[in-house]
Amino acid sequence: MRSGTAVGAVAVCAALVCAAAARSDSPLGACTPELRELVEGTHPVRVLLAAGVERVKVTSSGPLSGPGVTPPDAVPPGCQSVTMDLSGAAAAPLRLAADGRTPVPLCDDRVRIAPTDDRTVNVRAAGSGGRVVVNGSYRGSVEVAAGVRGLTVVSLVPVDEYLPSVLGAEIGEDSPRAALEAQAVAARSYVLYHALRAAEEPYDLAATTAGQVYRGTSSESDATVRAAEETRGELLTAGGAVVDAVYHAVSGGVTADPRSVWGAPIAGLAAVYDGVGSGRDLSTDEEVRRFLLSPPQGVLGSSHPFFRWRTRLSADALTRTLAESLPRLRPEGGAKIGRLQDIRIDARAVSGHVTQVTFVGTVGAATLRGDAIRWAFGDGRAGRDGLRSTLFAVDKAGSRAPYSAYEFVGGGWGHGTGMSQAGAIELAQQGFDHRAILQHYYRLAELTNFVGPEPP
Repeated sequence: MRSGTAVGAVAVCAALVCAAAARSDSPLGACTPELRELVEGTHPVRVLLAAGVERVKVTSSGPLSGPGVTPPDAVPPGCQSVTMDLSGAAAAPLRLAADGRTPVPLCDDRVRIAPTDDRTVNVRAAGSGGRVVVNGSYRGSVEVAAGVRGLTVVSLVPVDEYLPSVLGAEIGEDSPRAALEAQAVAARSYVLYHALRAAEEPYDLAATTAGQVYRGTSSESDATVRAAEETRGELLTAGGAVVDAVYHAVSGGVTADPRSVWGAPIAGLAAVYDGVGSGRDLSTDEEVRRFLLSPPQGVLGSSHPFFRWRTRLSADALTRTLAESLPRLRPEGGAKIGRLQDIRIDARAVSGHVTQVTFVGTVGAATLRGDAIRWAFGDGRAGRDGLRSTLFAVDKAGSRAPYSAYEFVGGGWGHGTGMSQAGAIELAQQGFDHRAILQHYYRLAELTNFVGPEPP
């Protein structure tokens, strides 16, 4: 980590950013009208709340409107509640009941419901068997679309009204001010990066850990609103384009290079030693084990409960787990390995993160790379169960294969790339501002202020 308070990021007006973008090969140059509309909030971000649901109810304390709905009287003046479901007719795929009235078939397969003033909308969506999958209050409007697998529900909200909820859900409203502001810039950059690429898609990102956790007004607070306001217009950029500013809970002492996680670089990001001074080469099992068991002084995030962790799994339990997870992950060598005999760490990055693992079984061997390694220890779906990180060493029970059990000694929680939220909190507690925090974790990026005059 660089010390001192002279860790300043570059804040320039929109005209200068456009000049940088003009020199960039990026298709998402910083001065595009689409980006300006997203930053200013005239074009909302689109956040998936739920998919494949059977019934959606939208209510508000004031009148609702359905702009563009056919027939237009389906949402009458003064209406404060609408319920939507599938009609079963190809010509009118949706039907809508306003204020409990008889459902009206719609000629649209996509409907937007908006409050007529600045009030929020309450969304309640139920899946199969009436199971409620969304029940919350959201700013902006709501879009409901008909699909072959049910209804899709998307929140349409200006970015700076979206961020306060994300900050509360992702890093916590009680975090220090500088950490909240750093999270605001990272989250704004992340969502706008994906919004620019998803222009032709039905939504920009999900409201879960697959995107950014978004719970509507329930996770907002005065502190999270202020952090969004104080950083208004600030984005991380590299080469004149918005950075995919990923982040995670806690690094364990060193962040990962994106190439070791997803097999490709991310502009503006690189592996960072997450502490005072400089790190060392952790590409060997011996060095990783030493680093995990005896962390250096000054490493950030050490108070986090998953800064260090241990997990012991029997070969029988892992055999059952891999039988479920490997088919979803499609490893090299095939998914059917039989009974697990050995787990072989084939390669590590300089940061110590495992980049390739082979599971050896009685009938075959399966090889995984990058972040997929974590999910092999769950059900194979990203964001569910699995190991907490790929920064780990493994001990095996027995003198040789087949081993009866495996104990994992690890550090950190998450993919390990970009900003460590626990590290950001600790840096803020030490007196660093959000610019210094961002420069520490995104040291190949610049902090750019997009709130400025129209370019000439």
